Amino acid sequence: HGLQWPCDAAHPQGSPILHEHSFPLGRGRLLPVTQVAPDECPDAEYPFAMTTHRLHFHYGGGSMTRKSPLLERETPAGLLFMHPADGAKLGLHNHQGVRVSSRRGYLETRVQLTDDVPVGILAMPYHFHEAPCNRLTNDAQDPISKMPELKACAVRVEPLPPDQAPSAQAGSREVDHASL
Repeated sequence: HGLQWPCDAAHPQGSPILHEHSFPLGRGRLLPVTQVAPDECPDAEYPFAMTTHRLHFHYGGGSMTRKSPLLERETPAGLLFMHPADGAKLGLHNHQGVRVSSRRGYLETRVQLTDDVPVGILAMPYHFHEAPCNRLTNDAQDPISKMPELKACAVRVEPLPPDQAPSAQAGSREVDHASL
């Protein structure tokens, strides 16, 4: 099953536990952390938690990898990954067109039913300009690192009519800032 680094004169069979007794560059500083809930959780209007992710064969926004004929053949358009139990509750079938809406906007894409995601959680790759899922996420930030949350928001999913293909147009909601 291979050898773990470092493999050197002191450890010719590898090092199954790195830093077992010490840190080579001083002492490790470990800080306890606590779980922080996402800024936006599912509710009655937006019942699913959605996260964005990357497909292992695409890089970044897909500006290079989306030009590969082989990759385009395998995944020609954006997808929304959903557990089959959630799909059954909504009457969806594999690769059916759907509208995904959040408090910030909506987009249309195809649903991929898979048990790779848990019930109640949706996942969407961000490589597809025709399904810009990052537009659905919020601008909340981690209170310590100030990194944008980007990976979590609440959404709802509605089937498109059977004869309607997903549109490459995404929309945003107008926010009435006076009511906030």
